[in-house]
Amino acid sequence: MPAFGFHRTRFKKPTQIAVETALRLPADWDLLVIAPVNVLLIGEPLTTSAVVDALRPHLVEPLSTVDGHDTLNLPCVGTVVLSDVEGLVLADQQRLNTWLTDHRSRLITTSRGSLFPMIAAGMFIESLYYRLNTVCIDLTGER
Repeated sequence: MPAFGFHRTRFKKPTQIAVETALRLPADWDLLVIAPVNVLLIGEPLTTSAVVDALRPHLVEPLSTVDGHDTLNLPCVGTVVLSDVEGLVLADQQRLNTWLTDHRSRLITTSRGSLFPMIAAGMFIESLYYRLNTVCIDLTGER
């Protein structure tokens, strides 16, 4: 596996991955630990939570957790875990896009499904999607 660049992983059994990631990260996820890249996790909340929990010991402190359905308050340093990114209203998406420009914090986001239908409908900012999607891990098993 290359040390830099894009890496996309798909899993066929999300429940199996949730159990495995609760114990340790799969070996092919080294990029997530080594490089402080933004990560977009796509899958059911239970599965994405298990992956975030497995990543937690490797994340830069302080660690902040934000829900996409709440008011968006972002710290200046550390790692931010943003769950349900599809719940962000357009104004918060724009604030997040600006925040990513101004801060060097690492962002780990989760989504229940693909954001492309929201982009096509004008409900999600396309440039923000590509900034969040430095590494995308699709835990749904869909192709």
